[in-house]
Amino acid sequence: MAYENDLIAFKEFCIENYEEDDLTSIHYREIRNWIVDLVNGGVSNRSVNRKVSSLKSFYNFLQKIEEIDINPL
Repeated sequence: MAYENDLIAFKEFCIENYEEDDLTSIHYREIRNWIVDLVNGGVSNRSVNRKVSSLKSFYNFLQKIEEIDINPL
């Protein structure tokens, strides 16, 4: 459940800040800005690390099924 929530939160961040809902076209810059936003919002380091781990798993999966060529993380 946390994995799904992390991906939904990241997608919502991308929509709000970049008007982008296609997570296959996201770059490291957007991910870094999300992490900064989380830290500035008071999210604990442990939670930030879990969220980043969720994104890594998601992008590894997309790379494995050849939806993306390069993992932005």
